[in-house]
Amino acid sequence: MDTLTIQIWGRGQWEDACFLTIANPIVGSSGASELEYLTNYGIEHHGLSDKRACSINCPVMFSGSYSRATWFTFIDDIMPAGAARRFWIQNLGLSREPIGVQDYYLLKKGTIAPIGNLRIKEAIPLLDSGEKIPINYFDIEEVLKKSSDFLSHANELGAVGGGATGAGGEAPKFLVRLTANNKVWIDAYQDDSTNIDQHYLVKFARNNGSDLDKDILRAEYGYYRFLNSIGIKTINSEKMMLHETNGTPSLWLPRFDVSIVDGEVVHHGMESVYSLLEVAPGTHLGHLGVMKKLITIFSSADMVEEYGSFNAQEFVNEWVKRDFLNVVLGNSDNHGRNTSFLKSEGKIEMCPIYDCAPMKADPEGIIRLIKWENLEVGGDYDWYMIAASCENFLQEIAGVKAAPIIENLHDVALKLTDIRKKLKVEGVPESILDFPSIGFKFVDQKLNTWGLL
Repeated sequence: MDTLTIQIWGRGQWEDACFLTIANPIVGSSGASELEYLTNYGIEHHGLSDKRACSINCPVMFSGSYSRATWFTFIDDIMPAGAARRFWIQNLGLSREPIGVQDYYLLKKGTIAPIGNLRIKEAIPLLDSGEKIPINYFDIEEVLKKSSDFLSHANELGAVGGGATGAGGEAPKFLVRLTANNKVWIDAYQDDSTNIDQHYLVKFARNNGSDLDKDILRAEYGYYRFLNSIGIKTINSEKMMLHETNGTPSLWLPRFDVSIVDGEVVHHGMESVYSLLEVAPGTHLGHLGVMKKLITIFSSADMVEEYGSFNAQEFVNEWVKRDFLNVVLGNSDNHGRNTSFLKSEGKIEMCPIYDCAPMKADPEGIIRLIKWENLEVGGDYDWYMIAASCENFLQEIAGVKAAPIIENLHDVALKLTDIRKKLKVEGVPESILDFPSIGFKFVDQKLNTWGLL
């Protein structure tokens, strides 16, 4: 048995919020876990399930504890995953250890500065003297070339991959800060609320970095530019950067889980669909069931009861629209960690669209993990039937209607005409524009067939 301390960012600093007890570290995430908020923290924030809680499913309380037969699913959001997990397993010398042991040490040692507002206190890197590791500044070129000095420092501070919702995954990533004079540094401690240097997630190409892998990353850059141009809530394209070094692209994405309010840094809570539904990563899901469960969770949350900030019809409109965009843009990587929710004080909202790339072109053959079940067959979709099913399935619990869903899709569809030309203007490579299974040349035809023009 081992007990770790979860810290939550609030009021400009990290606060010890709760104890996480791992019943049997050897078996890792498949073993039991218990969560108990510290008394003082619990008294101050009792009953809240917004950013001041570890999860919407675990509202703050000043007495008692939560327990699960396995690890709490919000842990999957903050632990290193994908390429970051592989890095940490190698870095900690765990490659020969059982998966359970790897899980435990990744949580205890690798959960340093994930996206969102949670971290594991025991993971914070310190020198043998107990002092913080000094900050080193690097030129952007050193990051682009992944110089040995930068990589060594990144390893030391746990910035490789970082873990977390949207920062795990298969593409190599770094979580960095960028100064006004374009110096890069790694903020493993995130404890200076007055430092307003821009937070970035830096992505490199997936897999083996083939020409196609690189073009997929370049296309992601173009996708965000295009989505911004048609008024879709996504990555801030004004601060986004695409750098090329010797034919190798890196995509610099401004983080949306961090904002500057009245001159101070604010870390927002962030929770994935998988965490909210309390299911394991990689679980196959149905859209209707997911929306019904999420509506139930959000409608009963304390923040909604107090502030009335959740509108089920608007949520369903947005959910269907985003999947519609995934289909048109060939983004088949729609699993439950690629959709998350931002949590602030008294409010929850869908994150801007992220991890939006033409994954149907990926050589590994990425499949959709959240589907419309019998309403999508062989890559074809009946959006009117999808809207009608949303009404039939969700009207009783949330008063959802089909007409606003279709109206919303129609408005978006009008902006998607001649999409190949528009994406080309935004920098999407020809290899993606002409990729057969995505079919940008036939989007207008599909929109007409779907009855959305």
